[in-house]
Amino acid sequence: MTLTNIKRFTMCKNRYTLDKMKKLLSSGYFLISIAAIGISFKSILVKTAYTYSVDPITLAVMRVVISLPFFIIALFIIEGKAAFTFQKKEIINFSLMGTFGLALPIIFSFYSLKYIDASVSSLLVYTYPAITVLMMTFFEKEKLTSSKIISIILTFCGLLFVIKIHESNLTGIDKRGIWFAFLAAFFYAVYNVLAEKNVKKVSPIKVITYCMIFVSILFVIFFGYRTYPSNWQVWLIAFLLGFICGFIPFVAYLYGVKIIGASKSTIVSSLGPAFTVTWAYIFLNERLDIFQILGMVLIITGILAIKLKKLPLPEFVTKKYLKQND
Repeated sequence: MTLTNIKRFTMCKNRYTLDKMKKLLSSGYFLISIAAIGISFKSILVKTAYTYSVDPITLAVMRVVISLPFFIIALFIIEGKAAFTFQKKEIINFSLMGTFGLALPIIFSFYSLKYIDASVSSLLVYTYPAITVLMMTFFEKEKLTSSKIISIILTFCGLLFVIKIHESNLTGIDKRGIWFAFLAAFFYAVYNVLAEKNVKKVSPIKVITYCMIFVSILFVIFFGYRTYPSNWQVWLIAFLLGFICGFIPFVAYLYGVKIIGASKSTIVSSLGPAFTVTWAYIFLNERLDIFQILGMVLIITGILAIKLKKLPLPEFVTKKYLKQND
């Protein structure tokens, strides 16, 4: 083989490798996986930050403010001039979603991690899809299908196992952490309901960016005047929370959904709690007992069940209810 042929072969090989890399990076499944992995590190980083004696509110303010510029830049790149056009009604919606759907869940989830393990907190927060289904059923009159009923049953059975309801006095788990995690899940569900109801005609990147702007203003006004950590480790963690666990997962999930659709995205992203449990085992030396592992499996299965169009349900569960809704 001549030197020229070798060069041509090398160029073709490099071009083939580059094309394969581009295809991988543009794959919806890859993007959703990146989003799930990024979010799964949140609990680990927050627990690590607490070892430096930083309080939940201070860490939450740092995370939100650090992540905001990335969202604004992404909004301008994606939307262009349309990024700055909106109606007064949209501003009201953004403020409500920012307050109840982002600010409160962030605060509650951070406080939850102060009192309970990262793995347990993550699993409890991930009950929000089932809570969303219940809210949409009662407030938006959506039909409660068999798959949704099974999803709710599995999710909340898993919840009971995770919090060790089978043990007297919930041995080893701080009740404050359980309540904070459940409140975070509840308000994440509120965000989903508000988004479904009010912003169908607005791009997701625009919604989240304006919500983050409102949350940042809210946090700075009410919590901004405080003493911030002087050690660089906490600031690095706050940056990772804002960028790796905030901005990147959202943008990756946004484009992943656009490529492969919401149903398939839900299936891939439901691995998030499993990732968190794995990181907690590796980095925090946390352990789940056999009942909590069973609870994790039930919660993940419940999340997946929401997206199943047809799922057989035992007759004694649905016969009477489904007749009333037909």
